[in-house]
Amino acid sequence: MAIDPYGLCPCGSGKKVKFCCADLVGEIERIQRMIRGDQPAACLQHIESLEAKHPDHPFLLRMKAVLQGQLGEHEKAAETLDRLLSKNAQDTLALAEKAFLQIQQDDIAAGIASLQHALDVCDGKLPGSLARSIANVAEMLLVKGELLAARGHLMLAYGIHPENQHTMGLLVRLGMAEEIPLILKQDFSLVPCPADAPWKAEFEVALALFRKGRMAAAAQAFAELSERVADSPALWRNLATLRGWLADPAGAVAAWRSLAALDVPIEDAVEAEAMAQLLDPAGEPDLIDILEIDFPARDFDALGPLLSTDKRCQQFAFSADAGDDDEPPPRSAFWLLDRPMPDSGADLEIDAVPNVVGEIYLYPRQTDREARLQLHVAESRDVESTKQSVMQLAGDLLSEPAPPTAAGQIPAADDVLNWNWRLPRDTSPDRIHRLMAQKRRQVLLEQWPDVPLPELFGKTLRQAAGSPELRNAVLACILLMEQQTERGSVRFDFNELRAALDFPVLGPIDPAELADRKIPIQRLARVIVEKLTDDELLQSFQLAQMSGAAEALRRLGREVVARPQLDGRADKAKVLALLAHFEEDTAQALELLNQATALTVRSGESPARLLLGQLELRLDRGEGAEVGQLVQRLSTHHAKEPGVGQALFNMLYQAGLVGADGRPVVPLDAEPVGAAASGPDAPESGRLWTPDSQQPAGKKGALWTPGMD
Repeated sequence: MAIDPYGLCPCGSGKKVKFCCADLVGEIERIQRMIRGDQPAACLQHIESLEAKHPDHPFLLRMKAVLQGQLGEHEKAAETLDRLLSKNAQDTLALAEKAFLQIQQDDIAAGIASLQHALDVCDGKLPGSLARSIANVAEMLLVKGELLAARGHLMLAYGIHPENQHTMGLLVRLGMAEEIPLILKQDFSLVPCPADAPWKAEFEVALALFRKGRMAAAAQAFAELSERVADSPALWRNLATLRGWLADPAGAVAAWRSLAALDVPIEDAVEAEAMAQLLDPAGEPDLIDILEIDFPARDFDALGPLLSTDKRCQQFAFSADAGDDDEPPPRSAFWLLDRPMPDSGADLEIDAVPNVVGEIYLYPRQTDREARLQLHVAESRDVESTKQSVMQLAGDLLSEPAPPTAAGQIPAADDVLNWNWRLPRDTSPDRIHRLMAQKRRQVLLEQWPDVPLPELFGKTLRQAAGSPELRNAVLACILLMEQQTERGSVRFDFNELRAALDFPVLGPIDPAELADRKIPIQRLARVIVEKLTDDELLQSFQLAQMSGAAEALRRLGREVVARPQLDGRADKAKVLALLAHFEEDTAQALELLNQATALTVRSGESPARLLLGQLELRLDRGEGAEVGQLVQRLSTHHAKEPGVGQALFNMLYQAGLVGADGRPVVPLDAEPVGAAASGPDAPESGRLWTPDSQQPAGKKGALWTPGMD
């Protein structure tokens, strides 16, 4: 694209191209073409060839530094930027590039300071070119795990250049990311000063600095004011927000806790404490060891067949690279159960479910090691009893075990919150769901409250509940756990836990009682949906959808579908499909998909994706006749639509109904081989949450943790 001679010069001078770098226009265009063509090395070489004729030209130096950074020449890039800034210390684009480089090299504080220096220089006159640099810095902050700082800088970049779709797209993706707690997605806009505050002028000065993008200067102004005014919720909230955006977790934690300590509504205090707990870098969890115990094998070849036939063991597959760097992978692996696997799961009750208490790996003889059985078990388990179980299983095939060694550690809370069970393959999806609901309630109501938590200074929820000074901390722990688990297919009413600990429950929110009728995203699930106007309902549903607020989506979506006056304003088929996604009961989920399918057909659109959703549920439920009907319908009417044929094949192949060649393995109206996929072999069966939940099935990790399949 040709450079507009009357546009701002890319060198960053602030002048028009015609009156600045007119003699370099051709070279600038060539450099930009090479960058778009992904030729960084050639482009860098070309720039270096131009430097003899145009020494210390700001555009050439800046692009040289960018390319050096892209090519991993970080020290050279830093030297180039220092050279550029030595010529003009107020070069805002160079300062922004320096910020990017510093953050890339993990010097977050220095990078933020460099960017804030650039914004101070601009003093509110922010060019679009700087917005692009700020967005780049935000992306690097995101890569480094600085979520709040990344979001704050993306919002700043978008405010300067709202036409940039890439920046907007990143903000949307952050909002919808499931792994981000809902409270971190709340509206962090700075709040205004109380109208009657005698220090309002100073407060407004800080706000004015913020509106210019000068977040560090604004934070400093609020901090200085807080030394004289310690009881203003607005002041502490703004200071906490700015410090989060400036990647100052310790400062943000202090400000959030100062807000929580004020005489504010209990929900405001609890949410402020929850923010502090999320950001507190000092909150190290209690850890427990994962022990590794080796049993020398007397008859290694007999071990595998023996364990394979014992109902207290369940063999599982692992990938070829499952071994450590210094040893080959095991020959076979088994889950060790706390009881024999039942013959059937048809009438299985929670107390009879076999739980995994350890993992067994069989290693053949190596050059420097005897053949052995290796047991992995969490220190929190009854280790001695587990060892004895292994010896009883193997009989005289094993010698006495070696002393345990620590193979790694996991947080104590994770050991309780993650559970790993195995179910008979004929366990129906509905019974699995019922068992999971019972287990989740048992864990959250009876076990988790007795786990020492670092957020409570090593006390348990039950112990801390009686301490007035820890009230907010306890309620914040519960709130964060509630948000962490709300996307699961099995839900738990955390008000039951609050009541059990003698805390007030969180009640419904009447929008008519709110001054501005504005409901924070973290409280949206509690709004009385029937009292929302049509416009408020649709806006709230859109907000919940953009934020991935699962419980709010469930409640708001049902109300959208129920209002006939919204037939022409809302895509109810999509709403129904979304509700089906979050529905616990598979029969109800199918009914919702049926309704969505009917609406889609009525509108003249293809229902293929909805039919595929129905097929997945029918496969899980083992409904062979319905599976056959859906496969026939999809094959006959929708197989030629983009992606449908491949999706259908993948689904049937994974269910074991067709082979790799597409030929049926069993009749399509028979009970699917994979009917129990949502049971013992499902990645999420029996799991509350685990950091490794995205690990490929069957792949042995470097460390076994309870709850990992």
